[in-house]
Amino acid sequence: MKFAIYGVSRSGKDYFIEELKEYFLKNGKNLFHIQGSVTLNLLAVDKYGMKFKECDEAQKLILREQFISYVNEMNKIHEYVVVDGHYAFYDLENKFNIVCTESDLKCYEKFFYLDTDPNDVIERMRRSAGDKKNIDMTAEQIQLWQDFEIDKMSKSLLSLNNELHVIKSEAQIAVEYVFDCVVKDKYNSFNIAKKMVKDLKINSTCVVLTDCDKTLSNEDSTSLALEFVGQSGINLKEIFKKDRYTNFQSLKSYKFLKEIKLYNSNTIDYVVDKITANQKIIDNLLALKNISIVGITASNGNVWTRIMKKFGLEIPILAHEQFIVSKYIKYFVVKELQAKGKYVIALGDSLLDGFMLKQANKGYIITTKGFRECLETFLMENPNIRQLEYLPLIYSQVLQEKSISTLKSLMVSNEVEKNISICKSNSGRNGRELRIAHYELGKEIAKMIQEDFIADKFCVISILRSGLLFSLGIADYFDCPIIFCDDKDFISFEEQLDENRELKDVTFIICDAVINSGKSISAVGSYLNGKKHIVATNVMSDKFNNTLGIPLYATRVSAHSFIGSKQNIVKNGKGPDTADRLFKLL
Repeated sequence: MKFAIYGVSRSGKDYFIEELKEYFLKNGKNLFHIQGSVTLNLLAVDKYGMKFKECDEAQKLILREQFISYVNEMNKIHEYVVVDGHYAFYDLENKFNIVCTESDLKCYEKFFYLDTDPNDVIERMRRSAGDKKNIDMTAEQIQLWQDFEIDKMSKSLLSLNNELHVIKSEAQIAVEYVFDCVVKDKYNSFNIAKKMVKDLKINSTCVVLTDCDKTLSNEDSTSLALEFVGQSGINLKEIFKKDRYTNFQSLKSYKFLKEIKLYNSNTIDYVVDKITANQKIIDNLLALKNISIVGITASNGNVWTRIMKKFGLEIPILAHEQFIVSKYIKYFVVKELQAKGKYVIALGDSLLDGFMLKQANKGYIITTKGFRECLETFLMENPNIRQLEYLPLIYSQVLQEKSISTLKSLMVSNEVEKNISICKSNSGRNGRELRIAHYELGKEIAKMIQEDFIADKFCVISILRSGLLFSLGIADYFDCPIIFCDDKDFISFEEQLDENRELKDVTFIICDAVINSGKSISAVGSYLNGKKHIVATNVMSDKFNNTLGIPLYATRVSAHSFIGSKQNIVKNGKGPDTADRLFKLL
């Protein structure tokens, strides 16, 4: 087992590793420490006759690869190998220079980060007998350095189905935590998430995964429990300082709550009695059709099962016996659901839910709290996350929707905007030019579908006549089968389904150019007899009430709807028929 411990200069990595070695030995395990910087210097002197920092970038790259080979060789001799590492440094322009390579990230099975107090780091820099090049750094710069490293490492490792365990080294609990992670594979977010999802019985394609505290409720259940036993929340605020929301912090929180014996029957009764519903969210969830709803909480799962019963929304609750439900676990729960072919809509209210909201096919931020700059920054960087109009709207630049919906529409680019303008009813553009625009927009929608269902095989169902070119764009992008449906005569469509038995394992994409009432789409879906399907359209009326409970993709949503007729302009509730425009029959 190879694992690495990262942290800024003078964060105490060597001292912590010495404590680790003693603890491993005490528990009958030998831990071999490879000193990162020292070993790189030795390799550099041996190969190039100079220190590592004096080498050029090409030489450094060769040395880093040689270092990885050395780590792998040592792991053949020693059961447990630990390496102290650096992720980034400030350069001469005071910007971050990342020195950790992709090979580093793929080398180690476990990654830890010492989140040492910046003031302690500064003090050690001042007292250091060695290189004092960072002597003029401020605590604010150290904090920025740590935040940068933790953020970048977390994202890189998550993409590899791994995680960064951010820990504090000042207590024995940190040594025990690392030992349990390395030797016993405890606190593994990927495994915890997989276990949570394993026994879920979900028949629908769409799943709403919702946070509980301050999302479904107005109050925090743990805060209410602390109130009942006469405890303040100061200790928990200190534990979760900096909004890291890690498994290590969750474990510390659990130990504190266990120590004060927070949960008993009286406490639980009090919490369930006092907590109130975020009623607009609850009503919205109750109104959803054919969509599975699952709660996930970093609090007491049994408490939330009772709360859900009180709110009239009896749903499965994903929780952990030690309340270890970090932002990484929530992220991996989404990924595990998606691996099962589910389209995930996530609801959350804080940065604890950030990775979950970002990874979901569609995310909603529940804005019931005051303005938070860090959350606003996160939302600006992730345009797939929406707000709900019926909640207090804090972040003006975040897109809003009327209610929770499975709908996703295209992000507008210059090319997309050009094709949309051609498609508009009053554009006067018909025939080949319109057909090409429908075809190209179909390909753009196919790209969105592929992002959400990357492992699926597809079959396109083209609703004739208006859906033909749009559906051909989708079918050509996937190079998949296409069958045709006249929504006024389903006999031929049924025959095509019966004749093509090899389509039993595909995801059907029902395609139409325009959705107004949705009757045609519903009718086609009913003939699929429960087979997995989604819907794609070029234009969807904003009056369409999506109760299908299946993923829905649209080029755009229009506030205008009319009856298709043999006329060139929209007038008196009628407008040019889309199929007639496509085939130049007006």
